[in-house]
Amino acid sequence: MNLITLTILAIAAAVLLGFATKINIGLYAFAFAYFIGCYGLGLAPKEVCALLPTQLFFLFFAVTFFYSFATEDGTLELISKKVIYRARKAPFLLPFVIYLISMALAAMGAGLYAILALMVPVGISMAVTAGFHPFLGGLAAAYGASVGSNFRYSAGGVIIGGLISKDGFDGGTVGAYTNQAFLNMLFLYTLMLVLLFVFFKGYRVRTLEMEKPSAFSKRQKANLLILLCVIAVVIGPALLVKIAPNAGFLVSMNRFADIGFAAVIASLFVLAFKLGDAKKAFASVPWATLITICGVSVLMGVATKAGVIDALTTWVGNHIPAFWIPAVVLLTGCCLSVFGSGYGVVMPTIFPMVPALAAVANINPGKLYAIVVAAAFLTGVSPFSSGGGLIQAGVHDDELRAKFFNWQLIMVGVGVTAGIIYSYTIAF
Repeated sequence: MNLITLTILAIAAAVLLGFATKINIGLYAFAFAYFIGCYGLGLAPKEVCALLPTQLFFLFFAVTFFYSFATEDGTLELISKKVIYRARKAPFLLPFVIYLISMALAAMGAGLYAILALMVPVGISMAVTAGFHPFLGGLAAAYGASVGSNFRYSAGGVIIGGLISKDGFDGGTVGAYTNQAFLNMLFLYTLMLVLLFVFFKGYRVRTLEMEKPSAFSKRQKANLLILLCVIAVVIGPALLVKIAPNAGFLVSMNRFADIGFAAVIASLFVLAFKLGDAKKAFASVPWATLITICGVSVLMGVATKAGVIDALTTWVGNHIPAFWIPAVVLLTGCCLSVFGSGYGVVMPTIFPMVPALAAVANINPGKLYAIVVAAAFLTGVSPFSSGGGLIQAGVHDDELRAKFFNWQLIMVGVGVTAGIIYSYTIAF
């Protein structure tokens, strides 16, 4: 058995063992990376460790640590309640309101799983109260969280940009491809939500009755102000430099603007003014996801050195017609996403192959990255995945939960079909 075959088997084994034993896939990936890297390629252990995505680790930690303060003190939840309250007189808009709120909160950096846990129960509750299908309410929240979490400056967007940068693209290209993935997700999921709204007859609703949400506390106002400052510092210079491209100060601000360091500095302000609890914030960081991402990234780095990526790309180029490459990529990502994490498994596994596959298929790499990102979420509603499990957890009625389970399985097939149609029609 040659080293390339052994490495491919190791990648498959890490994923399958993780699913079977419920032990973090990243731990298996680290172990296989060590044995293959050191005993197969002759690398020193420190050379294997050097494959750790340190920048990605820092960005993901910094962003999730900072945004946990606004989640922990209820600031984000109160924002959602206030917006829903204002839309109560036009209840037919509620599915879209839930979708947009989930998207905005996830884009503000709270993270996919945090928003799923927060907004899915809200969406279901609103649906039951207003009289439209509860699955539409829960799915609107899940779709919004999925789209928003891929915004360039959110936790998921940071992961996407970090993984793309590992493929050798410059900063401007990385930003463009990350934005492209987000915009494709936004377009696809909005279209799917509109179709599901019609299918579930979301327009047949009654006026929603709910109590007016309480006002923001002083602590929540302070955290919200700091949060808005971070967003302004990171996004503001990029917008202003387009208006005044020759302004040296703005050019420098845009060049050095970094969401990771901005989040760390903002966290210091939060802690210095006792607006949050550091222990709770550290506990809120999704360490398991971070370990999975790092482990799979290291194993894929070893695989690249072993020639796996080149071999797979050559095989696909010789055996799969160029026209079908987007479909193969989408189906591969969808299959992995049924059971695994989009950020932890799907993207770190498939992204390294994108530049070469895009060249074979003669399409823009940004489009193929966008297809991979879409695939990572289209079947992520599966009840066997982390995201789908959180949707199940958001249903508090046993009979309704069983119905949700069946609808989630149906949506796996719907997601694959929608993804393939989208990839060959309006994806960009």
